[in-house]
Amino acid sequence: MTKFLSFKGPQMNVRTLTLAALLIALNVVLGKLSVGSDTVFKISLGFIATGMIGYFLGPWWGGVAWWLKI
Repeated sequence: MTKFLSFKGPQMNVRTLTLAALLIALNVVLGKLSVGSDTVFKISLGFIATGMIGYFLGPWWGGVAWWLKI
């Protein structure tokens, strides 16, 4: 059977929710650690946790984590 793209979100269970919460918290913490000034150039490490969320939990949770970081 061929796997098609769908707009269905990931299935929620306790393990998924706990992993998402931990990675979102890591995203917030790493987002606060930055090098540079806001006016010229700023590099943050928050993209690492966002990438991990997207890899482990899918693009829906990656989008939620990115939105929560703002």
